[in-house]
Amino acid sequence: MRRGLLAIVLLASLVTAGSPALAKNRALLIGVSDYPKETVGDLQLAGPRNDVALMVESLRGTGFRDADMTLLGDGLEKAGLPQAPAATREAILKALARLADDAASGDQVLVFLSGHGSQQPDETPEAKVNPSPDGLERLFLPFDIGPWNDSVGRVENAITAEEIGAAIRLIRNKGALVWLVVDACHSGGLTRGTEPESIAKKLDMDRLGIPRARIEAARAKAATRNRSAAGPGTARASGFESAAAPASGGFVGFYAAHADQVALQRNLPRGFSADKKPQGVLTYYLVQAMRSGRASSFRDLALHVMSGYEQWGAQAPVPQFRGDLGQRWPGASEGGDRRFAVNWRGKEAVLGGGLLDDVTTGTRLDIFEPTDLAAPLGEATVTESRAHEASLALAPASGRTIAPDQVLVARVSQRAASLTLSVARPPEGELSTTPLLSIALGEESDLPVTMVSANAAADIRLRIFDGRLYFVQEDAAFEITGRAATASRTLGSDQASARRALTEGLRTIVRARNLLRVSELMTQQGARAKKDLAIKAFLVRPQILPQAPGALSADDRACENLARDRIPSNAEPLEREGESLATPDLTHCDMLYFELRNTGTSVLDITPLYVDGGGGIAYMGPSEGMRIEPGAQPRVLSMRIVTWNTRRKTPEPIGLERLIFISVPQPAREALPADFRYLAQPTLQQTTRGAAPSPLRNLLESATFGAGKARSASAGAELGGAFASLYRWRVVAP
Repeated sequence: MRRGLLAIVLLASLVTAGSPALAKNRALLIGVSDYPKETVGDLQLAGPRNDVALMVESLRGTGFRDADMTLLGDGLEKAGLPQAPAATREAILKALARLADDAASGDQVLVFLSGHGSQQPDETPEAKVNPSPDGLERLFLPFDIGPWNDSVGRVENAITAEEIGAAIRLIRNKGALVWLVVDACHSGGLTRGTEPESIAKKLDMDRLGIPRARIEAARAKAATRNRSAAGPGTARASGFESAAAPASGGFVGFYAAHADQVALQRNLPRGFSADKKPQGVLTYYLVQAMRSGRASSFRDLALHVMSGYEQWGAQAPVPQFRGDLGQRWPGASEGGDRRFAVNWRGKEAVLGGGLLDDVTTGTRLDIFEPTDLAAPLGEATVTESRAHEASLALAPASGRTIAPDQVLVARVSQRAASLTLSVARPPEGELSTTPLLSIALGEESDLPVTMVSANAAADIRLRIFDGRLYFVQEDAAFEITGRAATASRTLGSDQASARRALTEGLRTIVRARNLLRVSELMTQQGARAKKDLAIKAFLVRPQILPQAPGALSADDRACENLARDRIPSNAEPLEREGESLATPDLTHCDMLYFELRNTGTSVLDITPLYVDGGGGIAYMGPSEGMRIEPGAQPRVLSMRIVTWNTRRKTPEPIGLERLIFISVPQPAREALPADFRYLAQPTLQQTTRGAAPSPLRNLLESATFGAGKARSASAGAELGGAFASLYRWRVVAP
């Protein structure tokens, strides 16, 4: 016991030593779980109380005092917190007012909201500085939410975005920075994920008793206002922050989803950890970022959250981030990676951090004595990661020993990404109609997948309908028809066809997902290295051409012929350059341009790979490859977004899509380029892969080809200075 206590004391001193004095931090943490059944029916949420508990624990570790945290929520004692007042409308607005009274210049104030969101018709848009362009007000639903009251034209006790924005402005007027985190849906219709454990944190307007006629009238009024471009409402409303004149204090907003998307509650950590709990997805990845010790700015936090969301497939919700993201977040630490205590259970070494700390199976760590952080005693590899802890395999350095019960600390040297996808079998009722597929599911496969039962948590869910096998990505809806139809393959009438449909479909998804996972790892690792590739991104929305006779869809039309090798004068820069947090909505015929410049002293070999909403991977560079000499003229890469194939008369995939630039510095006289375009060609043989063997090539191949059924990949020395830059957008049908 004394050894364990000593380790904790020493570790705390290492974390806090040399840290500058933090500004006054305050937090209002609100979680609404057990809504009144007479209003919401069975749409209760267990996650918000767990979200608040997770935030409290994490804020304590970053310097927040309990006295400066105000908690509002029902049933918080079920999550290990003291009982707190329920988050009623009155309690929330009074707590916000107290924050404004107490705030001072230079303070940093966190306002955290977790619960259901919804909408209501905006009955008075003319009274608002910037009303919503769709005619619907965004709502956060407190504990005492009631139904729609037709006589006053609002949902009883709901808190509107306008009210929250006004309350935040009073805090900012004191000179404080407000960080607003909303883990709730605040627009769009209710969607339930196909995952049994998934719940959308959104109440449909019909459930609140809002008459459809009032909704349509508000939308029509907004459409007229937008077409006239006169008066308020012509600019897009920006969420729960106020659109009034600038305040003296700063603002940063983190939102769980776009205005037309749902936010999700899931049992997390992902995987099959026994200690998983319902959590808001935004909250979970935000806490991971806060606990990592690697995030000093709001932008760092946001990038980590985005990398977590990237794992959820093409139809996943996309978070939004606003405000001055370059500022330090309250509780940000100095000094690089976090250090963890190493505890002992008999002779087994257990790390004092796990999945919540972004420590996954396969992660490597250096092991030190707390009094000597210069010379590692050895290294450790995580063999199993759980929510708050991980099992370690220790390897002492040459000439060193590590004794059980020795006081140790660990620091991450190489982070890892899991290459294994969990796949849920079809429901028994569907599987019984296709015995040939049942046989294929039981056969050996060279793919890094784990088959689980139909009701278990999974990355991919298999479904069968009308002779086709559907691959439902995590928390996406199972759609058989329409533009958002789930990807599927024909099962065929024999065992070989069924096996081919299963393996080819899974291989496509595995390769796309794992390429993204490793690219995210490369992006994180490469953040420490000097990035000599400067990228500027531009968007052109071309002129809409008339449709030909017999068009089958609004986007069944040819696209304007634009220049490919130069950036047009009417091109508009995307919101941010480089590792962009922007996720714009793009549609048929939109053109993207990327200007690439080598600002360093080494030759750069660049491979641009495009991952579409259907899991396809395409090489987007010129046939001769992309090698850019130091100081050379910038290269221009262009690509057109297409949602309809006019030749085949069929729709193209929509959803979340990404463009990855893999960049490898090379010696000036290196003749053989580092070229990874073969990753888009799963049928090519090993001998056709142009790059010579290298650790980086092995890393990428272990992810996309499942070489040796590798279960995880770590990016460290394997990168050799290589890095990845990632852009993302949502493709929507017109």
